[in-house]
Amino acid sequence: MKRLTLFTAMVFFLAVACQKDDPVLEEKTETETGLEREFNKEGFLHSQLDLTLQEIPMEDRRIHEITNPSTHNSYNDTHKYEKSNVFDRLPDQFKKGIRAIEIDIHKRINLFKSDDISVYHGKPTNGFNGTRLAHYVLREITDFVKDNPNEIVYLKFETTVSGSDIDKEIRKADLDDYIYNYNSSNPYPKPEEVTATGKNVIITRDIGSEYGGSALPRHTFGGGYSDKDKNKPQSSPSEKKFFTVEYYHITKTFGYGDSKQQRWLNGEGRLPKFVDEVWKLNGKKPWRVIVDFPSLNDGFYYQEIKRVNERQMLKVKIHDGDGNLLLKDKDGKLITWKWDTSYNGNEVVATTSAEASFPMKKSETVIIQPTSDKYFFVPPYLEVTNDGTTDLLQNFVAFPKSQI
Repeated sequence: MKRLTLFTAMVFFLAVACQKDDPVLEEKTETETGLEREFNKEGFLHSQLDLTLQEIPMEDRRIHEITNPSTHNSYNDTHKYEKSNVFDRLPDQFKKGIRAIEIDIHKRINLFKSDDISVYHGKPTNGFNGTRLAHYVLREITDFVKDNPNEIVYLKFETTVSGSDIDKEIRKADLDDYIYNYNSSNPYPKPEEVTATGKNVIITRDIGSEYGGSALPRHTFGGGYSDKDKNKPQSSPSEKKFFTVEYYHITKTFGYGDSKQQRWLNGEGRLPKFVDEVWKLNGKKPWRVIVDFPSLNDGFYYQEIKRVNERQMLKVKIHDGDGNLLLKDKDGKLITWKWDTSYNGNEVVATTSAEASFPMKKSETVIIQPTSDKYFFVPPYLEVTNDGTTDLLQNFVAFPKSQI
């Protein structure tokens, strides 16, 4: 594995001069400056920040760093198609590899008795067709997680009913005993830390204050990304770690694509490019890749998710001179960082927060260089050839140009 060595003070000032944004640097004398005093051959002494390229075992990945095959409008009841977006019922989806699902829960319109809490998609008028009660669907989740204690199911609700109504349906389905309780002291656990609690269902969206809110924070990139679309994904980076991409595999002859946020990406052939580009542009590994109508029988979708998880992650963090993560400016506004990146010579400009990750294929040479009008960086760039064995972490220090 090729890696950069630790930068000494001399290399730092040479690198700063090469960034060509501060010609005054070339006129500095040999008088020791404050920045020089903070560096020596052993590293960044002021904060004890490690500037070496660190290896991180892939087994140490947290749940937001593992991509899960996911479906949208995941409910279906044998041949009764209630505007879901899959062909299989949940037990069959779980059997084939789906681990994250989305369920629309609303009140079914019933003229002769009190409205039932049912599953269906779209407008309230669709409630006439919502013949499947919510707790029956949730019971299928209970059955799976009970029989598979080492598997995690991520559950997202889209609902117009109250949190207390959702709570009742969860309890009717005996699902309550399996819902993971968010732990603020370990907000991003490893999968085995979740399953060790005996609770292996994670709810990923607020469903009302009466129920207690979401289990985990997340950031969803709504609507997916198409190479024909002018709107680049996540133009405003989020500091939240859970990053979802939506690849709506809408067929031309069948399906419900009435959401204004959807991009119609017919066929799965674009999926590898889609996931790859979204990750590179955002500097975030997708936590869920949500699809409509996945080809559950030919395995293409699942093989692609497997390939995503087999890639190594080049993780980066940007710190200030005191070693603190440089997330926000003095006014409390999230700082947007830009990176000039290259993957075997193919260049991409990424926009991220202070924490990011970039994908690395085996034997691929990746170059990343943070750029800014306001900051110099140590190290100024990183070049690494992936050997396919481990994730990597590189810390960067950003120094305001105004202070140099």
